[in-house]
Amino acid sequence: MSATGRPAESLARRLMRRVRRAGRVALVISAFAGFAGGTLLVWLVLPLVWLYGGGRDHNGRTRACQRMLARAFRVFHGYMRMMALLDARVTGEIPRRANGGPVVIIANHTTLVDVTAIAARFPNLTTIAKPGIAEGFFTRRVLSYCGHMSSGQDAIARGLCALRMSERLGQGFDVLIFPEGTRSPRGGLRPFQRGAFEIACRADVPIVLLRSTCEPSALTRDRAFWDQPDRVAILTIAPWKVLDPRDFGGDSLALQTHAEKAYKEALGLSDTPAW
Repeated sequence: MSATGRPAESLARRLMRRVRRAGRVALVISAFAGFAGGTLLVWLVLPLVWLYGGGRDHNGRTRACQRMLARAFRVFHGYMRMMALLDARVTGEIPRRANGGPVVIIANHTTLVDVTAIAARFPNLTTIAKPGIAEGFFTRRVLSYCGHMSSGQDAIARGLCALRMSERLGQGFDVLIFPEGTRSPRGGLRPFQRGAFEIACRADVPIVLLRSTCEPSALTRDRAFWDQPDRVAILTIAPWKVLDPRDFGGDSLALQTHAEKAYKEALGLSDTPAW
């Protein structure tokens, strides 16, 4: 018996639990190794798609490359699901104004792979990657062909990125931004940055809020890579609210404040930061 009066866990059971945990970590590593291999494949394929898959129009070529990348992401998530590691369920459609047009999409950043899950489901979008990813040897070309871009290292670069995002909206692409700037803390939400809301106000396009939940928590920023849950993680992402800058008088700060409060209420969080 243990000090609490409960039967002590047997050595064999503890050993089996550790073996299962090690096996799941190995599967996660294999998934990301396959993702890296897929990136290399796409890195070789995308130049051909760019030349022959989208006609002569620059935006048409970008969309063709986005569709190819979305297929690669679907293969990646299919493997994660098959190995009972993570099941990404992105549902619903992106709501738009009556006359259509692009939107700014925002989401809480629950896990490392929510961006790939969203891009697999909604490929016609431009997103912002951190410089370390956007400027990597392999990922740089992949992201460039698909119209994604780096957030930049300084204020000037970030301002240029925001300008290019506005141009993308004018070309008919949706824009995906995680307003926290990095992955959410487990069970919490980081303060929102203003960029997404300023872009939406300047371009006069709606903001679509995606709500992301992952249960049990997996591949978060504050959880070690090898600390994987013992059962399949269910990642659920869906549009749940639309905010129109016109309803806020084009005030990006008011729009940001309202959106952050809406997420906290939807996720059952208080106003006290969980980070």
